[in-house]
Amino acid sequence: MYVDSANPQDTAELNWHFTRLGVKIGAMPLPFPKHVDKMVLRVHSLLEPYEDNEYPKITGMKGVFGSPRLFFFDTLMSSWKHDQRDMQCSRLLWEIQRLSWKDDKPDKDSADGADCSDCLIYGCNVMASGARIPAELDWQRGMSASDKAIWNLIDIADRQRGFYRGRDY
Repeated sequence: MYVDSANPQDTAELNWHFTRLGVKIGAMPLPFPKHVDKMVLRVHSLLEPYEDNEYPKITGMKGVFGSPRLFFFDTLMSSWKHDQRDMQCSRLLWEIQRLSWKDDKPDKDSADGADCSDCLIYGCNVMASGARIPAELDWQRGMSASDKAIWNLIDIADRQRGFYRGRDY
């Protein structure tokens, strides 16, 4: 699982909690530098009509071309609280409708933090980047998620001490 954190300790703590709870997942930083404007533009391009792309059969528009590459369906539902109200709708679509821009950056306060929008942006960019396991972590291939989490914690601790598998950082 990719996480958006500038602090490696946050990722390490998340992995520690996953391990403690027996969750078979590990957290690692995003596999690319964050450039919000470029990332948002990539998502926008996925929502634009693509003339060679046929609409999926699930839409009931057989033989119709010009579909976007990214779809949202009305079955995408969420439950959460906003301003003391219980909300029952698509959190992602709700955020997209409310998200405003200020000083050429998304004003996340306008969409109650815009966490779902961030996930959409990161997910589309991870897919577009063709993210792979970094070569330095290839030795972890085949390990269980809990073993990877433990070894990632050890690696982070080693980096903080100034050494990492024989190489100085």
